Amino acid sequence: MKANLLIVTPKISFGELISQNLTEAGSFRIHTAKGKADAIITAEENNCTLALLDMELGEKALLEIGRSLRVMNPDLNLVILADEEIPPTMDTIRPWVLLRKPFYMPDFIQLISAIPISPDKMTKTKETEKNTEFFEGDEIPWLKDVSKAAQHLTRLTL
Repeated sequence: MKANLLIVTPKISFGELISQNLTEAGSFRIHTAKGKADAIITAEENNCTLALLDMELGEKALLEIGRSLRVMNPDLNLVILADEEIPPTMDTIRPWVLLRKPFYMPDFIQLISAIPISPDKMTKTKETEKNTEFFEGDEIPWLKDVSKAAQHLTRLTL
């Protein structure tokens, strides 16, 4: 199974470069987003277990995206891509891994591949998702799961 990776960057070409190299590595399904709303929807729809956040989004935007993603999935692994020092405010979305730009692509692939992702967080089949998303009898299954309820509420607020 492949892990779902979300790349959030304002530079489309940078996202495509990372996506291309990681796709060739073969262990990830890559999803890209340019902003907060797109990132949240993409992460939720694809059950992303890892997110790369580019500091070029700006400190405020990166913090908002990081917090929102953590509300949806508290176990989400974050990697912050930066070419400058990280402001102390980024500590509010810890834990995360810092990757300095520019970076050597083979080292980057090795770093991303080394981040532990549990098998239960890997890509599910569409049939499995369909069965867990909708009503089962008179019950709403996502109300029993705090993280699923947070995901649905986040989607509604967007």
